[in-house]
Amino acid sequence: MKPVLFVIQGVAAQTGSAISAYQDWCQQQGNAPVVLFHTTPDRVRDAKRLQLVLQNEFTELAPDTSLSVFVFGGDGTVNFAVQQLVARELPVELILVPLGTGNDCARRYEIDNWQWLLQQPDVTTEKLRVGRVNDQVFVNSAGLALSADLVKAQSPREKQRYGKFSYVMAALRWLLKPRAIALGVNQQAPKSVLLFSVGVGAYCGGGIRLHPYCEQPLPLAQGLSVVCVTQVPRWKHIGYLVAVLRGKHKQLSAVTMYSASSLTLQPALGDTAEAIEVDGDVLTQLPAQFSVVETQIQIVRPVRIKSASD
Repeated sequence: MKPVLFVIQGVAAQTGSAISAYQDWCQQQGNAPVVLFHTTPDRVRDAKRLQLVLQNEFTELAPDTSLSVFVFGGDGTVNFAVQQLVARELPVELILVPLGTGNDCARRYEIDNWQWLLQQPDVTTEKLRVGRVNDQVFVNSAGLALSADLVKAQSPREKQRYGKFSYVMAALRWLLKPRAIALGVNQQAPKSVLLFSVGVGAYCGGGIRLHPYCEQPLPLAQGLSVVCVTQVPRWKHIGYLVAVLRGKHKQLSAVTMYSASSLTLQPALGDTAEAIEVDGDVLTQLPAQFSVVETQIQIVRPVRIKSASD
């Protein structure tokens, strides 16, 4: 019997129904009894608790057996689970049950509702590639300046109440008091930057297509997609912001996009350490080292239906 772990974000309104439905599904598949893990607002304590669960319940897996991990929640919960699974280096099948605000990791794999696996689709698996910034992994993106400012401007209550529209509300507030940061990339002289984002997935912020190059997996040697928006006159801010929110920023003159296998960022001399948002939560700060991480995690996803343009 395949071992199963549910990692559950406790604030989603549909969580109870989803857990019950997937427990029944796992039983029908002949899996082992489900181990439940509920997250709390205390991420550090949760990490220690989950490591103990992984150590005590799933240390010795049978040969050719992987652990099935269902994540009930949004991108923050996916990030938390993947961070702990990468640390344990366990063979894992990851199943996303999107119940969060943005659900960008689920969107990356064409999962559009929490019931998707119950609907018996044709499924496949692919290896999950993640990025790392300092000691934190990310499944979508990590960013500074505007990216981090928008995250800090949203309260948990606002995100729960307004969903992905809370990002738009935060962006409108940012326009009233925009700011740029001085940022050095790979030992180069610092530049004034409105937005700097590093991604392994195409989407962030609840469907913002910030990293279109990630819609097809990048080669490992170019596994990080980089988007940099340098400072522009204030009267151009609204146009640039709208373009970014609509995913139409590729052709703007102040936008630079490229790929890399690693990256080093440092603040200007004397500047205070800038916060870095990681999959929608502020988890680290400058200076920062980015890299690509290959994992033992296989993500379960629907089989992609090719369009006429493919």
